[in-house]
Formats: sequence, C-alpha cells, structure tokens
Amino acid sequence: MNPRERVWRWLILPAVLLYAVLTWGSGIDRAAGDLATGGVWTPPALHSGTSFVEARRFVEAGIPGSALDPARAALLSEPVNPAAPALLGMALLGKRNMAAADQAFRVAARLGWREPLTQLYWFQTSLAQNDLNNAVLRFDAIARQHPDAPYIGVMARSLERSSAGRDALARRLVAGANWTGSYATIRDGTTSEQIAARVDVLNRVADLGRQIGCESMVQPARVLAAVDPAAGARLWRRHCPRAAGQGLVIDGGFEQPVLASLDTQVPFEWSVTGYGGLDAGLAPVKGGQAVQVRSSSSVTLPFIEQLVPLQPGTYRLSWRIEEPGSEQQRRLLASLSCARDLVAAQPQAGMPLGDRLTRQISIPADCKAPWLRLWLAPGSADVTVDDLRVEPI
Repeated sequence: MNPRERVWRWLILPAVLLYAVLTWGSGIDRAAGDLATGGVWTPPALHSGTSFVEARRFVEAGIPGSALDPARAALLSEPVNPAAPALLGMALLGKRNMAAADQAFRVAARLGWREPLTQLYWFQTSLAQNDLNNAVLRFDAIARQHPDAPYIGVMARSLERSSAGRDALARRLVAGANWTGSYATIRDGTTSEQIAARVDVLNRVADLGRQIGCESMVQPARVLAAVDPAAGARLWRRHCPRAAGQGLVIDGGFEQPVLASLDTQVPFEWSVTGYGGLDAGLAPVKGGQAVQVRSSSSVTLPFIEQLVPLQPGTYRLSWRIEEPGSEQQRRLLASLSCARDLVAAQPQAGMPLGDRLTRQISIPADCKAPWLRLWLAPGSADVTVDDLRVEPI
C-alpha cells in the first residue's frame, strides 16, 4: 500500500464509522422542535435539506465519493453552513483528492468547529502528524457533544496507544470534561491491553492531583475486581475520596455507610452477603459506630465481606468485640481466603491479645485477591464487631 493510500484509509474510514454512529441525530432533529428547552444540539448535516441528506446517506453507506454532487449542491445552497464544506471534504476524500479535501476542511474549520466531521478530520490529521495535544483537543470537541457515542472509545484508543497520548488525555481530564464518566467506563469487548491503557490514563489523572470521584469509578472498579483486582483497588483508593488514606482494609472501623445501595457498592468496600437468617446493621459505639449482627440460622454464615488484594505472605487479622464474654468471641469468626465456601475458606475465631482478637493467615502466591469475611455461628445474642485490621507480619 503506497503512502497516499495509507493516508486515505487513515482519514476516511474512521469518518465513515463516526457518521454511521451519529445517525441517531436525525431522530433528535425531528424531536428538537418539541423540546421546550431547545438545549439539544443537532449536527447541522443532519438537518432536512435534500442535498445534505443525500450526501450524508452516501457517507453513511461507506461510499463518500458518491456524495460529491449533492455535497457541492449543499455548499451552493448553504455556503455558510459548516456541514457543507465538511461533507464536500468527505466526498473529495472518497475521490482520493487529498489536497482539495484538505482545503474544504480548512474552510469548514473557519465556519465552525462544532461540526463532527471537521473535528474528526483534524483529529486524524493531528494523529498522523503526531501532534497529540491538538488531537486531544479535537477529540474533546467531539466527546463533549457525544460523550456516550460508541465511537468515542475507538477514538480514545487511538490516543492511548502511546505514553504521550495517554499524558495528553490525562491533562484534558484534569482540566475538566463532561465525558470523564463515560471515558472511565469499561465497555464490553474491551481487551486486557485496552483496559491497562485506560487504567494508566486514570492513574496519571490522579498523579496530576485530580480525583474523578466515587460515582464515576463504581463501574470500572467492578470490572477490574474481576480482571485485575490489584489495579482496581489502587484506582478506587486514588479516585474515591472516602477510600483514600485507608489501610489494607477500607473502612475497618465501619464509619462509612456499609449498607449502601447495590448501585454504589464495589467489591473493595464492605458489602452484606445477604444470607437469610442474618440481620446485620450499623450500631453506635463509643467513638463511632460498629457492625452489629444477629442470627436465627442453625448454621455458621458470612454476613459481611470485602475484596482485599494482597501480596503473598503472612498477615495478622484482628478485630474487637464490643460485648464482654467468651460466647460472643467464639461465635464471631473471620476468614481471609480466595475460597468462598465455608469449608475451604476456613473461618476461625480469634485468639485474645489485649482488647483484640487475632488470627494469623498466610496468603499463597496463587491468591492475589482474597476475600475478607466475617461469619456468625448460631446463637441468640447480638454480636458487635469493630476496628477490623489486616497487617503484614
């Protein structure tokens, strides 16, 4: 493939894909008149002019060269509409007239940068010239208008391929962008290499001093808990303020709303296991609050859990029981294991050490992210547990 052919494919194929994604805009155009706010922006090329519609259909069909005549007609009918020279530029690209296409897109840029085809052309051109800062600006202009469009992820991956591109993306995110939450979302079909690049960008954002916030990080944290728990836990701690500065166990003192809704829970924080016969909730204690649990079950069951990525080694697990007496101490069991069933997880009661109960646990090399769980054996009295810690020995 000669250089001219490579440039043609580099510029036109992404543009055709993007325009297909933006076909939903024609529905917006029909509905816009019914919206009292008038706040929905509709790409100018999706308006109802016959020449625009015909040219757009050729582009969407993947044959932009056939759009040349209607694109010329569109430009003659609305010469100050920024979509007209952009469509003409696409048609000229389809005819592989690179110089004329470049001139058309320069005209389109002077008329208005909000036209997505214009932004995409200069995005691809900037990438080809390794001008990553300008490429990110063009990406930002499209992503701000269509933050949830599927093609935004494809464009982002073009930038994520290099360290310099990831830096440029991170700086744009630090500056503030309405597409931050959409960018952080890890969608179906994302490869492990793409996930690693996305995580790297988000870590660079944290390095630059910005926290994206807990809400936007729930979905990626859940995905990473399954595919790369260590990376997920680190990202969650860096971008969710309530997890920052915690020990190996997040909220071991149970001061956060551990019984939050399922929509906000992530594996790296406490969640209630939901077994029938158990009733767990927060209770006030001296200096804060603790988890209080009661059981009507005839078997030992876990009532609360958290995923705690750890390096292989030996750890001391310890906690404090608020109620005096050995019965409650014996009924409260703890486990730190990759296994989740009762026998394999090997929950045990702690040995007294001062005002705490402790047990020593070894994490093998094949267990990168054990589950920390508290269990309650059958009995009638409530048990209140607080100040749970995991510390390396």
